[in-house]
Amino acid sequence: MPEPSFEHEVAGVADRGLRRDRRRRPRHPLLDGVVSRIEVGREGSKDVALGEDPADLAVPEHDGGSDVTPAHDGGGFRDARGGFDGHEVGAHDVANGDHDLGEERSETRALTEALRAWFRPRRRRYPWRGATDPYAVLVSEVMLQQTQASRVAPAFERFLDRYTTVQDLARAPRDDVVRSWAGLGYNRRAVALSETARSLVEEHGGRVPRDPELLRRLPGIGAYTAAAVASLAFGEAVAALDTNVRRIVARVWAGRDAEEFAPADLRELAERWLDRDDPATWNQALMDLGREICRPHPRCDACPIAFGCRFLAEGAVPSPVPRKQGRFEGSSRQVRGAVVHALRRSGSSSLDAIARGTGFPSDRIREAVETLRRDGLVEAAPAALAGRPAGRVRLAR
Repeated sequence: MPEPSFEHEVAGVADRGLRRDRRRRPRHPLLDGVVSRIEVGREGSKDVALGEDPADLAVPEHDGGSDVTPAHDGGGFRDARGGFDGHEVGAHDVANGDHDLGEERSETRALTEALRAWFRPRRRRYPWRGATDPYAVLVSEVMLQQTQASRVAPAFERFLDRYTTVQDLARAPRDDVVRSWAGLGYNRRAVALSETARSLVEEHGGRVPRDPELLRRLPGIGAYTAAAVASLAFGEAVAALDTNVRRIVARVWAGRDAEEFAPADLRELAERWLDRDDPATWNQALMDLGREICRPHPRCDACPIAFGCRFLAEGAVPSPVPRKQGRFEGSSRQVRGAVVHALRRSGSSSLDAIARGTGFPSDRIREAVETLRRDGLVEAAPAALAGRPAGRVRLAR
């Protein structure tokens, strides 16, 4: 029996998981007859709910700046290297019983090679790129959860200067680690990373495991971070699917946005496309491509793999951009951040002093202290938990 083609795998995945199309846009032949509806899974809680508020939900960053070009205008497209026109791609890009498996593999290889070439000058853009120490990779990936790479870069180098090895981090008091996390936000990640270091020393001999399943058992490590660490640090052939990578996989191979697929189905497509010869480069390249080019409103004119993208070939319309988190100004997140910032400077303080120093009402300071205590960020005396102005609070040790 001939090996099933990648195109046929896409059709099978779509048939199992794609929800009914309500936008009435042109349909790819692979998706004909698909009418089933799914519930779209959310991110794993360990990967995204690491802010100061357990209810915080990560939302893909979209700055809406002037460098975001409008969606496709329906005309043809030819990349700067003279690649295929978008509609020419659509003409030959059809799955049927006679489709040549060698041609499909050739297309996959061409996409991968174009992706590699685009990423090559970006390989050393950030200080963690090319790191061979699994501990350094782990630190960078935790820092990059919900924080822009440009903010992470200086903090990453300072952090590793202070905690050079996982043993250094495991020995450090938690309040020191939280102080070292200044500027990155979502301070619960500092607590999780501190707990992870201690678990690695106590349970893994001070070594970061290469098995994604073992990595997922560590505090604050979800499916995405585990896959990223396994791939980047050890070369494990596993796809690291964050919001950006899922978007690219869905658009390139099925001509749809990721919201229309079950997460498991997108993972299956990604694993089929994964460059098993160099999974670290493949993962990092797609992460960068999703951040810079294939955003919610894509910049297709700058995309190195536009010549093989079904989303472009079909003139598909991007899904509406989800709303970001609520306003930060005056939010409970701002109050918690202000409390942590005050305790970083003073070490220990009373509720009254924190309220006067931050300008927030004492009742909001008390509520923030209670949630921070539950998250392991602060320690509070019984008087503080009772809301007494003289009650003392300090960073957890």
